Amino acid sequence: MRCCWHYKLVNKNKLKDVNSVIIASNHISWFDPPFIASILPFEITFLAKAELCKYSLAAKIFNWLNVIPIYRGRPDKGAIEKSINTLNNNKSLLIFPQGTRNGSKIKPGIGLFMLNTKHNILPIYIENANKFFSCFFFIKRLKIVFGDVIPYTQFAELETNREAYQLISEYTFKKINELQNEKN
Repeated sequence: MRCCWHYKLVNKNKLKDVNSVIIASNHISWFDPPFIASILPFEITFLAKAELCKYSLAAKIFNWLNVIPIYRGRPDKGAIEKSINTLNNNKSLLIFPQGTRNGSKIKPGIGLFMLNTKHNILPIYIENANKFFSCFFFIKRLKIVFGDVIPYTQFAELETNREAYQLISEYTFKKINELQNEKN
């Protein structure tokens, strides 16, 4: 990515002293996970739709890339447990609040992971990842904006229930969207 894409990182200084967090980003392209992973100074694990791993070769590759397959449209206890274990083992997890590219409904997963693991959230806004060739040929610029970490302590008093999870997820998505105005 560093060699081939015209990109700009905004507020990269906010990554200082960040480790083992829930990374929350908007999701506009299937390139979002590799773009985000390539610029972070630490290894991350991703949640991805299980359909991507239905073939054995793809499953092996995605497993090697730290992908946790998750079945959409229903609670996937196995994927939730693996995600919580990932965070509890001091690793970072990338999750998209919408659950799918350009989704309009915010899912409660981020809140579930925050309250059950006591991890902070790092909001990231990504722009033009869906303009792959324009960024590759330097017509447009891929922009990745880092926000202030959302501390677990801000929500520590909430009960661990679906309403609290949803509240945290919606707050996080609001913070992500506010980042699109950052110019640095």
